[in-house]
Amino acid sequence: MLAKTEDVRSEHHIEEDNYAVALEDMEAKGVDITSSSLGYFTFDPPDSSYTFAEMNGQTSISARAAERAAKLGVLVVTAMGNSGKDLLNPHEGSPADAIAFSVSVRSTSTNKSRTFLLAVQPGWQDQARNCAPGVAIWKQSPNGAFDQAVYSFATPLVSGCCCLLKQAHPEATAQQIRRAVMMTGGNTSHPDTALGWAG
Repeated sequence: MLAKTEDVRSEHHIEEDNYAVALEDMEAKGVDITSSSLGYFTFDPPDSSYTFAEMNGQTSISARAAERAAKLGVLVVTAMGNSGKDLLNPHEGSPADAIAFSVSVRSTSTNKSRTFLLAVQPGWQDQARNCAPGVAIWKQSPNGAFDQAVYSFATPLVSGCCCLLKQAHPEATAQQIRRAVMMTGGNTSHPDTALGWAG
């Protein structure tokens, strides 16, 4: 299923409402895994922006929507953003801060070096933060031609892997798949603040 929840002309909380409704609708229709590459932090007036303290996985509309979807059995895979411009903020927006329920993904370059600076909160080792190749990714366009993706494909790659796991093990729960992604990452033996569990 495809849901368009963003209005690229502006940034308002109603887009988070749209995201929440989309997750609820997908869960009701039997969707097992979702993939989203969006993040909410700063909003246009008159909407108030979130603070760093509110990026706790429990405050924003989109984080609460991701938590609800996860509790209903949906695996939420979402982008964390790649610039890592502020050490105080481990995410560039919500719902990636809902890491206790979702798989949050950042991009690596072709040589598996990080393309960002990842800051983390206490207890991050128990959370599903992962990385995947996000640049120089080849894709097939609707016209059948192959070209390189302009935007990071890290999150779609991770969600695709989760779908393959679900296909191979249809009895697996969302949280079992989430755990499998964490425990089979390339950085599992020594997860760190640079790459998390890796991908």
